[in-house]
Amino acid sequence: MVFLLQNTQNRDSHAIHLKLDELIRAQVGARNKLLALEELSDADMAILQQEFERLRDEKAG
Repeated sequence: MVFLLQNTQNRDSHAIHLKLDELIRAQVGARNKLLALEELSDADMAILQQEFERLRDEKAG
């Protein structure tokens, strides 16, 4: 039963990632490097997170 639930969750997660990839790819000005985000190192992800936090803070304030 656990295997079935995990398989369903993995399929759902994979489908969501594919949909997000398509949205990123189709958006003019989007950074295509985000399509392979899961392949970035932890350090690169941390840098990207800081960049998004900075952009969010600039927008808010």
